[in-house]
Amino acid sequence: MNDFHRFFLEYMGADEKALHSGERVFHSAVRTSPETPFDFNRHHLIVAEYNGMLIHSIARELISGYISSAPQQTSDKLLEQVDDAFFSVNRGRYYRIREMFRYTVNHGYEEEPQVTILTPEHREMIFATSGRRGADVQEWLWQKNVLPLVKEGRRISVIRDGKIVASSNVIDLPFAAANIDVWTHRDHRRKGYGSMCVKQAVNWCIKNDRIPVYLVHTTNERSVNLADSLGFQRMSREIQTVITRFR
Repeated sequence: MNDFHRFFLEYMGADEKALHSGERVFHSAVRTSPETPFDFNRHHLIVAEYNGMLIHSIARELISGYISSAPQQTSDKLLEQVDDAFFSVNRGRYYRIREMFRYTVNHGYEEEPQVTILTPEHREMIFATSGRRGADVQEWLWQKNVLPLVKEGRRISVIRDGKIVASSNVIDLPFAAANIDVWTHRDHRRKGYGSMCVKQAVNWCIKNDRIPVYLVHTTNERSVNLADSLGFQRMSREIQTVITRFR
C-alpha cells in the first residue's frame, strides 16, 4: 500500500516528518478546487482517521482559525465535533458534512467476460439509464461528462437484453489516483454485476498506472459489503465537508 500512502499524504497536504513530530493539521490547495473535471463539490475540510492518527486537511485561508478547535482524537462523536470546529471558521456559509470510508486494492482480477467496455456506439443505451433529458442537455452531458470517459475505456458496464444493468466509471483524482464508482439497477442486484464492473475498473487502474480508490458513505451497506467481498482494504474513515459551487 506504499503507493496509496504517498497518494493520501499528498492528497491531504500532510508531510511525513511533520506527522512523526506530532503535527496533525495541514493546509492543501486541493481543498479549494473540484477533485475531478466532473465534480462541482469542494471539500474545504477533510478529517481522516488514518494509520492510527487523526489528520486534518483544510483550505489554507481557514487553517489559522481552525487549529485551536480541531478535535485531537477520534470518538463516536467525531462528526459532530468536526462540524462544530468547521462551523467556527465557516460561519454563515452553507455546507454539507458526510462520513466516508476510503478503500484501495493493490492487485488486479481475472478479466470478466460478461463486462462490456462502452464505446460511443452505446450513447443511446447510456442515456436510457438516466431518464428523459432534453436533446440539448444530453449533448452537453455527452460532450462534457460521458464521451471523455468512454473514449479512454473508463466506462464499464454489464448489458442484458439491450440495456445497461450495472456500470462503473473510473475518474481521475489528483496525484495519480482514480476513483471507482458503481451503480446497479434495482431489478438486477444480488447477481454480482456490480462486482464485475468494479473488478474491471480496478484492472483499468492498474494497467494505466492509477491507484484504485473506492470511496463510500459509511452507511451504504451494499457498497461496504462489495468492497469487503472483493478484498479491498479500508484505509481511512473520513469526515468531509462539502461545498457546492456551480461553474
